[in-house]
Amino acid sequence: MKRAQDIKFIINSGDHKGEQYGFTLAEVDGKKAWTSIRLFYPPPSIVKDKIEMAITAREKNVSLSGAVELRLVNKIIEQLNTIFEETTPVTLIGFDKQQYPVLVDKEGPKIMAVMHEKEREPEYLVSLTCWGLYK
Repeated sequence: MKRAQDIKFIINSGDHKGEQYGFTLAEVDGKKAWTSIRLFYPPPSIVKDKIEMAITAREKNVSLSGAVELRLVNKIIEQLNTIFEETTPVTLIGFDKQQYPVLVDKEGPKIMAVMHEKEREPEYLVSLTCWGLYK
């Protein structure tokens, strides 16, 4: 059974404290686009993990028109911008159901249009990187 939302960000401070933003991960080569890599930086680094993901603009894998998908991409970007503006860690509940205190990479999201053989409309993916921190 597929979950409607694979990941969730929870804002921990500031004007948006307590707000939650859920997203559906894209499927790439039949797998959810989620990678968590354990990093080994010596102290005083606070970075523990590098988490890369791609979020899809499609709701529940329903094929949408290009215009509707672009509106969803814009909504996703607006929500991610709220998360990017946070200077304190936010909580990420990952695809693995683990909670991570993270900062979102300030490079920002990358938007890709992916064409599938069977469909005429592209699928829009928003990829981003998060830095998991030591608690």
